Amino acid sequence: MQTAKHRLQIEKYNNFGMMSFWTPYLNKFSEPAHVEMVKGLLLKMEEFCIVNMNGADYLSGTDQPMMIDIHCYPMMARIIMFENSEWHFAYE
Repeated sequence: MQTAKHRLQIEKYNNFGMMSFWTPYLNKFSEPAHVEMVKGLLLKMEEFCIVNMNGADYLSGTDQPMMIDIHCYPMMARIIMFENSEWHFAYE
């Protein structure tokens, strides 16, 4: 049952996150609209994390990582890695 709930949450994450991230990323944030798209994405990611973590250490709401954590973390980590990189302007 828990895995099914995680899969539903992963679908929600994919629906708001994938195109909002990959479109600007693949276009090297060449347009201001792309940067604005990612700003909106960050707010949605934050809300997603707060709801799913529910005070725990991981998105699974537990103290151990699960499929939902492994699926969602790479995109979040990619955004963090913009800091002090060639795409620092997108990070700011």
